[in-house]
Amino acid sequence: MKRYAKEGIQDYISLLAFSDYYGISATMASGLMNNTSTPGNVMHRVKNGTYKITSRPMATAIAECYKRLASINPALKKLNALKVLYACFQVSYFDPDRLVSGAERKASEIKSITKIDLFFTLFEDLYNFNRKEKKPLEFDARTAMRNRSAIKPKQ
Repeated sequence: MKRYAKEGIQDYISLLAFSDYYGISATMASGLMNNTSTPGNVMHRVKNGTYKITSRPMATAIAECYKRLASINPALKKLNALKVLYACFQVSYFDPDRLVSGAERKASEIKSITKIDLFFTLFEDLYNFNRKEKKPLEFDARTAMRNRSAIKPKQ
């Protein structure tokens, strides 16, 4: 990536700047900026110099929310938290401000976790904290990701 950025290829320059600004690995950033939470889907293009950014607005919205969450509690600055956040952004009703608000109110109760399943549960808990209308965010985010998958699971 650095080589192509030094050669002046704008997409690589932008990718590395995005990665640095948001504190997200360049590999993960390359996926987000192509509307995927699986960077392996775009790494062949990154490596051969043909990488193009296709989803800057969505990637920026996700990264902004991630940055806000990480500033509330460092336990939320994990790769799996970012992947779950990406899944949440695939849900039509998802409101990042509502998630951040829940995280702010429960900041001292958030413990360090690493497993992706626990992040799904945590994000739903934070999203619904002190709300009358509870949303099945974990279920809906997992469903949205399953529906996006190019390879459908066997029935």
